[in-house]
Amino acid sequence: MCIRDRFRSSDHSVADSPARFKFTLLNDGPRMKADRSELDKLSRDVNMMKHLPAEIQQGLDHRLKLEQAEVAQRHEEHRETLIKGVREQLEGGMTVRRVKQQLQPRTYVIEFDDTKTTGANLRPIGTKQLVHQFSQAVSLMVATASPFDEVVIKITSPGGAVTEYGLASSQLVRLKRAGIATTVCVDTVAASGGYMMACVADKLVAAPFSLLGSIGVVAGMPNLSKVLRKNDIDYLLFTAGKFKRTVTALTEVTDEARDKFQDQLEEIHTAFSAHVDSNRGVDIDQVATGEAWLGLQCQDKGLVDHLMTSEEYLRSKMEHTDVILVEPKLKEHSFKQLLSGSLADMATAVRELWGGVWSPAAEMHQAPVLKDSSVHSVANLR
Repeated sequence: MCIRDRFRSSDHSVADSPARFKFTLLNDGPRMKADRSELDKLSRDVNMMKHLPAEIQQGLDHRLKLEQAEVAQRHEEHRETLIKGVREQLEGGMTVRRVKQQLQPRTYVIEFDDTKTTGANLRPIGTKQLVHQFSQAVSLMVATASPFDEVVIKITSPGGAVTEYGLASSQLVRLKRAGIATTVCVDTVAASGGYMMACVADKLVAAPFSLLGSIGVVAGMPNLSKVLRKNDIDYLLFTAGKFKRTVTALTEVTDEARDKFQDQLEEIHTAFSAHVDSNRGVDIDQVATGEAWLGLQCQDKGLVDHLMTSEEYLRSKMEHTDVILVEPKLKEHSFKQLLSGSLADMATAVRELWGGVWSPAAEMHQAPVLKDSSVHSVANLR
């Protein structure tokens, strides 16, 4: 903590700073136990056991007592081992705080869903806002998680802008640099930009019929130069720099400009491919074709480590850790803010429609599941 933060912490209480996240314990042992109890009641109501011969009932009761004794013995052995281990760790210089962290490890769950909507009008959250929230959650994990904890990121994304997903991918790198175990779970889709994020994790878990991969680039937009020329309309574009603008929606495209734009796409694809190769160590020439595959196929190609749903994976973690969902607190917006947001969405749509005029960018998309934005002057990874 820097000196400035020390002074701030002494002048203001923690209550003055509202929490940005809410935390939900996903372990549902008590609820599961209650459900099983209801099932047991049903069995007792039917009372099938009373029809068994007395010899069988006695044998079952005897075996049950033996099993209970064995469980009690294992618990006692575990208790003794635990006590011995803690004593050795404390004598070896481990702090009390670190010992407690080891005794009660946590699995933090962060959701990155670029298909989610929010609010009464179901407005998309937006990739930029989603990446910002994800960055804040990662900062919290870096400051909070212990070496015994794990961070699970549930990714649902068909892709998006190269710059935004490159930034999101870098957040996972931060977790790894901090020495925090990271696992990505994919239930439906992590294609293109989504896979750019997913491949960074220490472990990648995917449902068998989820879609992953799509390591490629595609770009497209309408060109209205012929329409303008037919109607005797001149569009004047002023640039400084030979390749400040190459392909736009309103100007005639030269062979040189087209080749330059294609070169830019190839450079993005090369960087994307190298990113996947450095994190997964796969035969990159075989997988960087722009194709998306089912999770079943991805395991054979080295793009996925384990085939299972996120529910199954998190259930396995609940046996030994507290599984905690970390999600941003939703802010309540006034009518004025909602109206401003709707107007901003309209402005964004107009800018995207004429993206070739103002700011060509690179985007990654997976064709079968993403809404095709063919009017964008962008590079899409399909």
